[in-house]
Amino acid sequence: MRKQCRFLLLVGLLFCGLAQAEMITDLNVANVVVPNSSQAARESALPKALGQALVKISGNPSVMTLPEIQNALPNINDLIQSYSYSNQSDINGSTQLILQVTFDKKGLNTILQKAGQAIWSDDRPLTLVWLNIQNGETVDVLSSTNNNSLSQVLQKDAELRGVPILLPGMDLQDQSFMNTNAAEPFDVSKLQQAVQRYGVTSVLAGNISGTADNRWHAEWLLLVDGAPYRWENTGTKLDDVLSGAIMDMANLMANQLAVVDDKDLQSDVTLEVKNVNDLSDYAKVLKTLRHLSPVAQVTVKDMVDSDLLVQIKTLGGEQALMRALSSQRHFAAMPVPSEQGANAADLYYRWSGNQPINKPTTQTADTKSSDKLTDSTSVTDAILNDDAPKVDKQNDSNVVDNNSDHKGLYVDAGAAT
Repeated sequence: MRKQCRFLLLVGLLFCGLAQAEMITDLNVANVVVPNSSQAARESALPKALGQALVKISGNPSVMTLPEIQNALPNINDLIQSYSYSNQSDINGSTQLILQVTFDKKGLNTILQKAGQAIWSDDRPLTLVWLNIQNGETVDVLSSTNNNSLSQVLQKDAELRGVPILLPGMDLQDQSFMNTNAAEPFDVSKLQQAVQRYGVTSVLAGNISGTADNRWHAEWLLLVDGAPYRWENTGTKLDDVLSGAIMDMANLMANQLAVVDDKDLQSDVTLEVKNVNDLSDYAKVLKTLRHLSPVAQVTVKDMVDSDLLVQIKTLGGEQALMRALSSQRHFAAMPVPSEQGANAADLYYRWSGNQPINKPTTQTADTKSSDKLTDSTSVTDAILNDDAPKVDKQNDSNVVDNNSDHKGLYVDAGAAT
């Protein structure tokens, strides 16, 4: 018992998680085009910059219309940490003057909470975008190797909504995932193979083709942890169709993962995580849990062999926690055991983060990842022998103007296989 207590205390002191590829660190940063660097031009652009940041953090594209947010505009300068200017080229190659504003994130969260708005955590699903564009008799798949205007549009729109995306490399293995069934717009089984290859939890698939009246028509399928959503949109400009799809995808994800911080909705959930084999697993499990939107606090209660028992203070209860965990590919839900001991849990999950994933080389949205722990000794042995790896601890819209037409956004319960 003394060894176990010492183990829990020392692991807590040594704990450090890994910044996953899905960790977005600039949600409080906005970039807007300005005509010049004058004070008048800057003051005029600040509401739009604030809108960008609030939309990314809340997931609500209409957040700026709320009275509480409008009332905060006269004091907008109090929310600014810093600002700067830079010259950047747009997708057409023209030079633009960009005002970058960094807002105080705690201040933004406070405003959103007062407005009763949900807050989407920094840890967001990395989404593979599989886009088929029909050009005459041929079908092209947009890939990471083609740095054309369409890929730039996708990346820019995804950054505006704070959702990380990547495009496939389209090597020989990726080409085997292409849909060869002309009778079906999407081959879900092949898309799921692509999801497994790239180690992501969601994929946005689209089929785009031109129409006789010089418009673009697109069919979309979003798989989020296996749950399918289908819709269609059309537009006179291909850029608008792509922007509309990214907006719809972000809205769907935010509706699932953003959480209202209401103390009246807080409740404690006991979670047991199995297959936590070493210090690296332990660090990653706790780091992942602490970054989930519904999680306010994580407390380690016990650990026996490779079973980690934690108590989680949640915002939204057990169901909100389960929805958040469903987007984490390393957590697999398990049935409640028929016989439970003294430390019975409310939820049981299995950790699979110690299973290596061989990902192909791709270009991704701007994300950051830290060095990985490679310790293979057991957690207890590593700590009691003082040979655990040492790592630095981390501190714990006015968006796209969408002119495309939308049809039939719905959950497709029959598409998953």
